[in-house]
Amino acid sequence: MNLQEIDSVKITILVDNITDRLLPSTSIVKRPSMISNKRIAESPIAERGFSAMLEITYARGKSIKTNKFLFDTGASKDGIVHNSDVLGINLTDIETIILSDGTF
Repeated sequence: MNLQEIDSVKITILVDNITDRLLPSTSIVKRPSMISNKRIAESPIAERGFSAMLEITYARGKSIKTNKFLFDTGASKDGIVHNSDVLGINLTDIETIILSDGTF
């Protein structure tokens, strides 16, 4: 079995136990804007648990393919749904959910 060489990986943290809106974006990390339509934007919520979306992009023949995976789902249904809305992520684009442990 040959492993597919990938071109890029993008990791988006959806749920973590801390959030800090005052941290600036950098060349490596993009944080959600505090302002949207001249108003204070809704903030992601922090909660116990963890969830991250992985976007893996690679060339397949002459086309570029992207797979989206959800690694863990956080501790509540509300946290991941709220934070995906704030971050502009469509959860229906996720192809596979990977659970790291039996807690759900």
